[in-house]
Amino acid sequence: MKYELKDYQQKTVKEAKNKWGLWFKMRVGKTPTAIRLATTRAKNALVICPKHLTEQWQKEIERWNNKKGFEFEVISKETFRRDWNKIEKKDAIIIDECQRAFGNYKSKTYKTGAKYFKKHKTEYIWLLSGTPRTATSWSIYSYGKILSRKWKWREWNNLFYYNVRMGNRIVPVAKEGMEDRLLRITKSIGTVIDLKDVAEVPDDENIFEYFDLNPLQKKTIKELDDVLPNVRYNHIHQIESGTLKSDGYSENLQFECQKDKRLKELVEENNKIIIVAMYLLQIDKYEKLFKNCGKEIFIIRGGTKKLASEIAKEAEKSYNAIIIIQSNTCDGYSLKSFDLTVFASLSYSFVDYEQICHRNKATDKKTPNTYIHLLSRNKTVNIGNTKSSMDEAVYNSVSKKQDFSTKLFNKNYENNNY
Repeated sequence: MKYELKDYQQKTVKEAKNKWGLWFKMRVGKTPTAIRLATTRAKNALVICPKHLTEQWQKEIERWNNKKGFEFEVISKETFRRDWNKIEKKDAIIIDECQRAFGNYKSKTYKTGAKYFKKHKTEYIWLLSGTPRTATSWSIYSYGKILSRKWKWREWNNLFYYNVRMGNRIVPVAKEGMEDRLLRITKSIGTVIDLKDVAEVPDDENIFEYFDLNPLQKKTIKELDDVLPNVRYNHIHQIESGTLKSDGYSENLQFECQKDKRLKELVEENNKIIIVAMYLLQIDKYEKLFKNCGKEIFIIRGGTKKLASEIAKEAEKSYNAIIIIQSNTCDGYSLKSFDLTVFASLSYSFVDYEQICHRNKATDKKTPNTYIHLLSRNKTVNIGNTKSSMDEAVYNSVSKKQDFSTKLFNKNYENNNY
């Protein structure tokens, strides 16, 4: 069967530069576009992607490779980092989910890539991501260097950062008011396409529900004796959802809390529901909690034999289903038959959050998605002189980074503010 690209994908294949970013929102079709970019310009191609996506890439290549005799080699980022010096020269390099490892010019994978590209004088490089910016502007700088932009480290550092002395260290602190400049730069090295640009997508609904900690949760937090702030914050984050992993001296803790009661109500009220949780102990807790609820339970998490895409396909076929997702296992699968996603606890990563939010979106989906965030209201931490729950602190950190993504993919923002 012959597969044809959509108009916006064909336009990208025609107009994209030989070293370019495909900043396509999830579900827009980065993969077919990249495959056709390679087959129309190069003689062969190397695809570098997360390990769990290698099999999916092979299937997509079988579908979209329209050039007889064109050879694709698909490898994981870990394999590339280990074997880069043994890999033969390829005309084209496609890096999927480039924000992971290649978004940090200091990482070993990035440095390995730089050596490979220089050694073979790679002519075609395409970077794929629906979330190009990670925690800092250095991710964009890193992409630019891969794409042969003649950017200087010192100039970039002076443009986006102040150097602040803290004791014996010099610490870079991001300048405020530089977001628009970074948006322009990001668009100058890639094609930006949002799902709403190419399909009629219903507006999402975001709901925030707040809960009090019970006496046992408060007592457990009060008794924490962690010296390091980051360790303490992590433990509080676990407790706010009713679990605490063993530290080797005490047992794992699982206790009922108000979030559990609300989750039970949502499971009863909805035929299909996605529940997102950060911690494995929390996932185990929910699996037991819903064992006798009359719905099929599916779990997507790290370390399973089945691929996330395989588990997702099974869940899609079910009429009554709960799918529990570990919050950092967030790419390479589709759950478009699910309209409700409940965040019981968030990952600290904006990229993970944004990716999860797009698992149940699709160009042909006409029903709106609802995202419910379950947050503790108790003031359990003091970060940056702001008292809040750890749930709130994590969400606030994630949402600040989401602002950049929202503006990047919003054409109206460009017209009104640049």
